[in-house]
Amino acid sequence: MRVKKCKAALALALAIALAAPAAAASTPVTTAQAAAKVKLSVAKKTLNVGKSFTLKLKNAGGKVTWKSNKKSVATVNAKGKVNAIASGTTTITATNKKKAYKCKVTVKNPKKPAGMKDMQAGPVNLCYPKAFTAEAAEVDGNYAWVAADAEDAEKMTQTLTVKMQYTGEDAYDYDTLLGMYEAQLSEEAQKSVYEMLGIEAEITNYEMASYDSKAGKAVRVAFHLKMEMEGEKVEVDEIEYLVGIKNYIIQVNAEALNGGKIDVVDGYAKTLLDTMTVL
Repeated sequence: MRVKKCKAALALALAIALAAPAAAASTPVTTAQAAAKVKLSVAKKTLNVGKSFTLKLKNAGGKVTWKSNKKSVATVNAKGKVNAIASGTTTITATNKKKAYKCKVTVKNPKKPAGMKDMQAGPVNLCYPKAFTAEAAEVDGNYAWVAADAEDAEKMTQTLTVKMQYTGEDAYDYDTLLGMYEAQLSEEAQKSVYEMLGIEAEITNYEMASYDSKAGKAVRVAFHLKMEMEGEKVEVDEIEYLVGIKNYIIQVNAEALNGGKIDVVDGYAKTLLDTMTVL
């Protein structure tokens, strides 16, 4: 009886010993097969004009080259970073060891808020109130854009002005912008500008702070201005924003005069900062 039990135990141990190497041998094969599977991190992507994302070719060995079949819609650099240029569809292709991997990219224009329209001013798409009229001009790679709520200058009550200075450098962060413009935007500097123009001006309620928008962290300056021009007294509320986007320093001015409401036009300026796209 004991002999039978010993034989049974020995047979079981032998079966386990024989089975173990087979299981262990299969593991490296499965792992190697999984590691050999090369694929793109994303096969399909939708994004708004001005936005970007980075594609990766997973498990690829050796050199990977990238190409967009429609660069007017989206471009891709040597590291797989895709930049949305204009609305439409393109295919981004990654090639590795003579094999191609494709990602379909759809680019859309961002939705405009109700009551707003947009226009292209150089490399920037701007959103502003439908009741406003607007004009844009370009000088030496820099752009100026003005929108007003009245065609008659004497009746004008609210204006938005955008100035875009091309720097050729990556976007300046908030601290850099503050360091560059703090002296120029000071209360004393604002007063001196009017003095140079021979205009007697009084500035009150001056404030310099920061503002977080979708375009980035901006330097914000606000003040109330009283001045006399050609014998007429004029009062203006002004708020100015400075933000660095891509290769531009963008300055947005919101002004309320002749009875205009600064909170209304400032709301438009904030909408502009949150919806503008730089191509």
